[in-house]
Amino acid sequence: KAIPESVQQEYKEKNKRIEEKIAESMRTMQMLEKEVEKAVKRLNQESVGRGMDPLFKPLHDLYKDDEKVMAYLQEYQQDVIENYHFFQEEAQEENPMLGMLRGGQQTEKLTRYQVNVLVDNSRQEGSQVISETNPTYYNLFGKVEYKSSFGTMVTDFTMIKPGAFHLANGGYLILQIVDLLSNPYSWQVLKRTLKNSSIRIENVFEERGLVASTGLKPEPIPVDIKVLLIGTPYYYQLLSELDEDFHKLFKVKVEFDTEMYKDIEHHLTFASFVRSYCEKEGLLPFHRTALASMVDYSSRLVENQGKMTTRFNDLTRLMVEASFWAEEEGAKAVMDLHVGRAIREQEYRSNRVDEKIREMIVEGTIMVDVTGERVGQINGLAVLDMGDYSFGSPHRITAQTFVGRTGIINIERETSLSGQIHHKGLLILSGYLAGLFAQDKPLPLSASITFEQTYSMIDGDSASSTELYALLSSLSNIPIKQGIAVTGSVNQWGEVQPIGGVNDKIEGFYAVCKAVGLTGEQGVMIPHQNVKNLMLKDEVIQAVKRGLFHIWQVRTVEEGIEILTGVEAGTPNEEGKYPEGTVFYEINSRLEKMYSSIAEGSGSQTLFEIIQSEESDEEKESNPPAPDQPGQPDQPNQPGQPAQPGQGTRKFK
Repeated sequence: KAIPESVQQEYKEKNKRIEEKIAESMRTMQMLEKEVEKAVKRLNQESVGRGMDPLFKPLHDLYKDDEKVMAYLQEYQQDVIENYHFFQEEAQEENPMLGMLRGGQQTEKLTRYQVNVLVDNSRQEGSQVISETNPTYYNLFGKVEYKSSFGTMVTDFTMIKPGAFHLANGGYLILQIVDLLSNPYSWQVLKRTLKNSSIRIENVFEERGLVASTGLKPEPIPVDIKVLLIGTPYYYQLLSELDEDFHKLFKVKVEFDTEMYKDIEHHLTFASFVRSYCEKEGLLPFHRTALASMVDYSSRLVENQGKMTTRFNDLTRLMVEASFWAEEEGAKAVMDLHVGRAIREQEYRSNRVDEKIREMIVEGTIMVDVTGERVGQINGLAVLDMGDYSFGSPHRITAQTFVGRTGIINIERETSLSGQIHHKGLLILSGYLAGLFAQDKPLPLSASITFEQTYSMIDGDSASSTELYALLSSLSNIPIKQGIAVTGSVNQWGEVQPIGGVNDKIEGFYAVCKAVGLTGEQGVMIPHQNVKNLMLKDEVIQAVKRGLFHIWQVRTVEEGIEILTGVEAGTPNEEGKYPEGTVFYEINSRLEKMYSSIAEGSGSQTLFEIIQSEESDEEKESNPPAPDQPGQPDQPNQPGQPAQPGQGTRKFK
């Protein structure tokens, strides 16, 4: 039988009232549960807080005067109290993958309580000294690292990494200026750091707009540091001229010498260095004879008998090779013969060009005479530097003199094959000759001088005295001994001046003479100031002792020309005349003949008037008058007015 509709309606209303009461009861229960949870949470937090107070109290007492640390400790403690559930163990997850995921999330939650110790100097005694060999931006100022997580790059404060500035804070930071300037951004940020006395850890690529990302922005760290830049004088001058902040930030300059005096103190220091390096690198010990050879080699590197080098890289390279040859022979210690062999082996590996040039000289391809005599020809000496090896080589210098007024023509200069210093040396020769022979008359001289068979740039003035001897020989028609090579610069007073590379030059000429054949009359003439620079090979020293080779020291051009020609230079008397049979007498006589020939060819004009007339002609040729303009009178050429296009300019040198 069907239930009446009225009854159904009644049931529905009762059901509705029951559902409302159940819903109300559920809401009440939820509210009670929340209240219970809050009460339990407050209870747990109070318990955790009471449990943590004893742990944090020592820290509060220790850092009570540091506001930032106290604020951090209070926030740390409050965060642990509020998130105590991070430390509760959770039920084992049935799904292993979900368990791994939740385990990772749990670890990340606890990461917030770690401490990222950028620098730990707790065991450091004294100031920190850091040498950064690769001064990139991040190596100097630190960085924030990132890691990949589910396809995105994430980071946190534990991934903040320190730089050299953090490690050296409160101490010293040593940098090589070449490496620093070769790394982008490092120099500019270094200056900014020193100016502001604070270090900022930033993403340099984000700053430059190369990478758009968001991340941590650590607050600046105060810095108190001394930065030491090591470099060559070139970079010091470069920064001084181009960077106005350089002297403001780097106020102290210290220069280190590459040589030291050879005295007892430095001998002992040198011996201590050799021993310590041998122990460090596992080399054989050095006998006292080997030490003596090392000291001589050190003096040779600086070309000074009274000094030693401080370029220890060159010395250690020789030590390693000397120890190797001693081990090859089964010796228990390195002797002087092992050091000598190491030097010879190093030279042999690098002297290919030296040997080729010497071979061409012996064959006659490069023309150099080491015997006989020749007028207006002399052997000069040059040093060729190959980078790791340098050697001396003779070059034939010739001079021709004739009547004229063009002066000394430097063929290398005319062909753009000589430098300014070499050209200066040639001009000094003109001053010397004029000072001696043009006191009562003009110098009616034209001369050409050149380095024969040279096809590259020549510079330096160390051959200026050599060129002068060739000119004097040509003017006097007195031959020069070709077995004597010459080096040395000269001033206008005829004083011979010191030069560099004297050992290489002497040894280079000795090697050529030995290859061609020693006669006992060959040798090298050097400035007297260079005697202290002689550190020659034993072979050359023995040849000098046996009289097979010679080394002359000279102070003046007069001494040098007497050695080269075997004829007295000559000293003027009260009337300014030179004794007959002397070099200067022959030169003066020839110059007087030159003067007379020019004067006779010019009629009644004096040589001075001829020169003035030719100089006037030269000015007219280089500055011709402007074409006449209609209605305008003739105008003289104005000073400094350039020649008209297409007319050209003749130059007399």
